[in-house]
Amino acid sequence: MPNPVHVEKIFRELNSELAQIASVKHRLTLLRNFIEILNGEFRSYGSYLLQVMSEFPLFTSPLTFSGKDPAQIEQDLKQFDRIIEQVPEMREIESFVKGIEKSRQVCLILYACLGEMDKVRTLLKEWFGIDVKLKEDDRIETIQGNTSLRRFYRTLASLDEKKFKYESRAITILNSLQSEVRELITEKPQTLLIPAVERFHDLDRNIQTFGRMRRITVKKNQENSRGEDRIIRRFNVVGVEQPYWIEDPEVALAARTLFSYHNQKPVRNYYLGEIFYEMSGAIHVGNSANAAIALLWYTALQNRYERRYKFTSQLAITGDLDAEANLIAVDSSGIDSKAEAVFYSWSPALVVPKTQLDLFEKAVDRLSRKYPDRNLQLLGISNLKELFYDRRYAIVETPSRMEYALTLVKRKKFGAVIFMLIIFLAMIMFLAGAAFLV
Repeated sequence: MPNPVHVEKIFRELNSELAQIASVKHRLTLLRNFIEILNGEFRSYGSYLLQVMSEFPLFTSPLTFSGKDPAQIEQDLKQFDRIIEQVPEMREIESFVKGIEKSRQVCLILYACLGEMDKVRTLLKEWFGIDVKLKEDDRIETIQGNTSLRRFYRTLASLDEKKFKYESRAITILNSLQSEVRELITEKPQTLLIPAVERFHDLDRNIQTFGRMRRITVKKNQENSRGEDRIIRRFNVVGVEQPYWIEDPEVALAARTLFSYHNQKPVRNYYLGEIFYEMSGAIHVGNSANAAIALLWYTALQNRYERRYKFTSQLAITGDLDAEANLIAVDSSGIDSKAEAVFYSWSPALVVPKTQLDLFEKAVDRLSRKYPDRNLQLLGISNLKELFYDRRYAIVETPSRMEYALTLVKRKKFGAVIFMLIIFLAMIMFLAGAAFLV
């Protein structure tokens, strides 16, 4: 039997902290701590539970559940079911009900990411009464992604509502799952993933460390007359208008170095650029995002070239770098958490500094013992240029002659007469080709 005085004290602390915390994982950890303190006496402390569960967090983005072991989510859901049995009034708390429903969907998606397809099918039937046969791996993906997650998506996309005649709730769940998974496997331009470390205190004041993903996008803006690239990180901070800081200049220098590795002429002009983080309320501490930023800045500067590179937006990268694009090691204390962030996600691969490849391999091996079907590729590189030769994640694009000509016109600012001449010559070539075919 829990001590009522202790429960009251923890309850007050919990209410105070929940009002200030944005992190979903942090909030769930605190709620789990409080539930454990009650030692199964949920009916006796029903009024407490009804109040704290009104602050139940919702997984609003895939980034919020990355790095989360679905087995822990499944265990939490069973505990919440026991709470509902003793405190049925919990069903009337809208935030709690929505949070539980979303947690079930997240659990299914994470199991699919891990290749646990039998588990996915079992839980679909147990939770939602949906009994389906999952699609086999009957084709090779053109862009390397999480194969089991794509398999799950093909299954969801193939379901016929009329044929299966599910109740409206099941159909709503299927549509929601399909939308969520489609979002994960859809390519996003000028975007990469970076694993981050999240640290906070639980109710016993112990430090808890978790890994989670961040999605980063780099945008090139107008030219900069100061003779250097200037890349700015943008953040959302309460009470501060347009907070930012200027990125390390070596990041832009490293991006420009990559042109020489490909025997490309250097970009003459300099530009202003911006870095955006999805869910940007948290500041990214440290330099482990620099390798990803340099790679994205390089791809942003390529529009003048006929041969261009881009990288799958599902690729995760961690590492600092110097002006020659050589990767520099990250803080070793965060390696386990970063490995968890990518392992429990939809990303097919993690790029790390080659000097730390062994440490990341050990961390992933520990996780793979529990989930042996999770096929996470670890790529240890010494220099960013090495990534361009891996065709699973680097895609070479060659724009059409017309598109390239239009790019040159815009870049060199030709007059209207020359512009029309290029269009006219292109039309003659097209008509000549058509006449030849006839």
